[in-house]
Amino acid sequence: DVCSSDLLLRRTGNDRDLGHLLLNLGAQAKATGNWPLAAQRYGESEAAYRRAGDTTGRAFAMNNRAEILLDQGRLEAADVEIDEARRIFRAAGHGLGAAATASTLGTIRARQHRHDEARRWLDESSQALSAAGFEILVLDAALRQAENELLDGDDGAAASALAKARTLAASLGDTGGLDLWLDRLEAVADARRAEASWEGRVRS
Repeated sequence: DVCSSDLLLRRTGNDRDLGHLLLNLGAQAKATGNWPLAAQRYGESEAAYRRAGDTTGRAFAMNNRAEILLDQGRLEAADVEIDEARRIFRAAGHGLGAAATASTLGTIRARQHRHDEARRWLDESSQALSAAGFEILVLDAALRQAENELLDGDDGAAASALAKARTLAASLGDTGGLDLWLDRLEAVADARRAEASWEGRVRS
């Protein structure tokens, strides 16, 4: 039972395990689309890890909270959060964590329409993750690259990134995450088409 486990961990003062539990609860809340609860759980996780002196756990919670802020359109707040998480990971020599923050940072830059910076961050993340053998995260980076190219209006580059993502998804046997991203990318494409149509009407 999640609630009783949560209470037990709070009573025993085992903050590191509490941080792990809250991190997982944040992921569950995000998966069900409950962003406010996810942000709350990630914040509680970060606080528990801080009390436990677990700096890398704290940075993972901050990275995940930055993703929520990003999806809420709170780009400046996400930027501050991810900068601190990245600083912690780099100081600890935690390559996977640093690569994860580069991926998040790339998406922040994409949505700020700083597309060249986004490409650099996403390429750095993809290369580091591929070298470490984390293909599921390389898939995630490829989908983020596709989003950046769509937002920048480069349909050819977006198609190339999507083709890479489909190949990776097929090799991993994981299409669930891909379907969710494809829905998001289609929404981006629809918004871009609507914007172009509106601009056309304004100019005519």
